[in-house]
Amino acid sequence: MEFAYVRVSTTTQTTDSQVSDIQKSYPDIEISTDVCSGTVPATEREQLSRLLDKLRKDDVLVVWWIDRLGRDYHDSETTIRELLNRGVTIKTINQNMTFAYSGNDMQDMTTNIQLTMITAMVEVVSELVSLGHTSKNSEYGEHDGQSYFPLVFGGSSPWIRGTL
Repeated sequence: MEFAYVRVSTTTQTTDSQVSDIQKSYPDIEISTDVCSGTVPATEREQLSRLLDKLRKDDVLVVWWIDRLGRDYHDSETTIRELLNRGVTIKTINQNMTFAYSGNDMQDMTTNIQLTMITAMVEVVSELVSLGHTSKNSEYGEHDGQSYFPLVFGGSSPWIRGTL
């Protein structure tokens, strides 16, 4: 089965763009939504925790980006690896990536390397966001009240919005 997870940090934010992007590729997908700070661990997020309990082998979890699945590098990586070890495939909308263990040692090692790099980069971006919101002299820029930071790992957009 296919499931999706979306999260925003505050009640003043909306999940509309995440949901819309996911539904373009998966129109009938079941979507779980949390409104909570990104600092809350994955297992303490009400809807994500329920979803994690529900996911089984051969299920697909779709997220807008990998940072939705944890509060930091360790939490995200732990959550993702636990799901992959169960046979769950994780797909991202933002970078159109698929993560799955195949049983082939080399392919699985490559997946682990990708996850390590991506979750570490997400942690760095999170730190930049934190600094950007507290610094009046952010070198990265602002638009419509949102901070933007360079996306250091490629993709279709060279900048990401700084609201985690």
